[in-house]
Amino acid sequence: FILVYVDDLLFLGEPTVVNKLFADIQQQLLLRPTGDLTVGNSVNFLGRNISNKGDYNEISLATAYTTELLKEADMLNCNASPAPGTKATSTDVEQPLTTEERKVYRRAVGKLQRMTYTRPDISYATKELARSLTQPTTLDQQKLKHLLRYIKGTQHYRFYVRPAVRTMDTTPDLDVFVDSDWAGCATTRKSTSGFVIKFMGSTIHFGSRTQATIALSSAEAELYAINTGATEIGRASCRERV
Repeated sequence: FILVYVDDLLFLGEPTVVNKLFADIQQQLLLRPTGDLTVGNSVNFLGRNISNKGDYNEISLATAYTTELLKEADMLNCNASPAPGTKATSTDVEQPLTTEERKVYRRAVGKLQRMTYTRPDISYATKELARSLTQPTTLDQQKLKHLLRYIKGTQHYRFYVRPAVRTMDTTPDLDVFVDSDWAGCATTRKSTSGFVIKFMGSTIHFGSRTQATIALSSAEAELYAINTGATEIGRASCRERV
């Protein structure tokens, strides 16, 4: 397998096959190795640190990424929060942010969206913040600061990829788990679908989606969540076949 992003490549496979393919490509293109992901080693790919721990891989964003995010929000020395989201509402009148405050809000949420690929614990809270990108308010700003306080206390979190042991007679299962919160949005009363996709026992994809239709019951919300899971696992299946 080769992951390609513009001119950055990540080769995955048997060492002999990878080395031969790498050498063949070098005959045609200027290709420079920057790291070797053998057991005990780490590489950086697209700003993500990947470490081979033997029976699993550890994935995280560079420490400087989180530090810069907190620094831009002037929250490097803030107190940590034990949870990514809060249902607390502002006691003040909700006001639209200034032009400069909107820029800061959108940049922070954009950086959080990049973090969700290795931090499933912030997927829902980040998705909710992203819904207010057009016209963020002082309440949205408070929720953003709460999530950043959670980030402050969980900078050591890492995402593990640990495939299940496979034998010759084991089917490589692709499983999806879904759930929903019924009428979770206080404004629109729309529900949220959450999903986790596992391949051979290892989490390969996860996320949170706001349902397009207002569900009239918790059972209907769960049905929409199942549809979301079926759509996402269909995309995952296509990627595996490709």
